[in-house]
Amino acid sequence: FTYLNIVEVEVHYCNSSKYTTGVMRVTQANVPGYDSIYFAAFKYRGASAQGYEKKSYAIKMREADGVTSKDVEFFGLRSDNNWILDAMAVDQACMRNRVSTDLWNDFATPPYHKRAGFEKKARHGTRGEFAEVYLNGKYHGLYCFTEKMDRKQLKLKKLEEATATKAP
Repeated sequence: FTYLNIVEVEVHYCNSSKYTTGVMRVTQANVPGYDSIYFAAFKYRGASAQGYEKKSYAIKMREADGVTSKDVEFFGLRSDNNWILDAMAVDQACMRNRVSTDLWNDFATPPYHKRAGFEKKARHGTRGEFAEVYLNGKYHGLYCFTEKMDRKQLKLKKLEEATATKAP
């Protein structure tokens, strides 16, 4: 009935301060048999967006124990444990953020460490896919399932503090 990806979220309670464990079923459009159920933790995302009826969600993928992080790949995007379901609540066309970020990805200068050949897989913008979202069995609308912009996306390594030696 739809040509888009489908994300079904089952979570009994959600707020903006603490992650709540639930389950998520992901069905990729035009890929038969791709209908997996995952354990995940959810919370509302975005302080100013809390006033809107359609909320954005931060998602942390979990193992079956509900505690241990689990990296999962969705829709040909990176494998990660942190994802965003962007509600696009103020965007009537439901595409402004995704289109502008995709344009940025096309013309922006790559990070210096990618240009120098150190990290060939570094990305300077997020990628995402549109999905129809069902929340607790009810249709909730069109969302953008998006990667997070973080150290992992940019392929940045943590700096190790130099061990200072004291003179005797």
